[in-house]
Amino acid sequence: MHGMESLSDLFLRLSDPLYRYAFSRLGNKVEAEEAVQDVFLALLKRRPPRLEDSYLFQAVRNRCTDVTRRRQRELQFDWIDVHSLDEIDREQWLSAQQAIRELPEEQREVLILRSLCGLTLAEVAAIQEAPLNTVASRHRYALDHLRRKLNPLEVAH
Repeated sequence: MHGMESLSDLFLRLSDPLYRYAFSRLGNKVEAEEAVQDVFLALLKRRPPRLEDSYLFQAVRNRCTDVTRRRQRELQFDWIDVHSLDEIDREQWLSAQQAIRELPEEQREVLILRSLCGLTLAEVAAIQEAPLNTVASRHRYALDHLRRKLNPLEVAH
């Protein structure tokens, strides 16, 4: 958290990255919004004395886990409107989606938290409750997988 930030300032600063993270895990806009809202409502009831950004991502992660345990559904990637992309971009985006879907859950999560939410590896480690070296390896493996899938000729050299 940045200083003694008010809850409303915290919401304004983090609601979009938290939503993108929740959406990437749930694949459903309404459920993602509800997950983020649930976390902030819980903070209204009981605000911890020390609140780090990683705490909020961890709380959203836990809420998403609860939702996915109740229903099993394939991850969706419609945070980008595919129809607004050029044909080449659309093909690349669809290929990237497929490559991301193929990643193990923990690697996919690191990639999304780093790339879409802008978190540091240390913050991701706190969220995943994993050692920093493990999270760094997951990120490296995810990027290597994407490079192999999206640039097969470059990797072969």
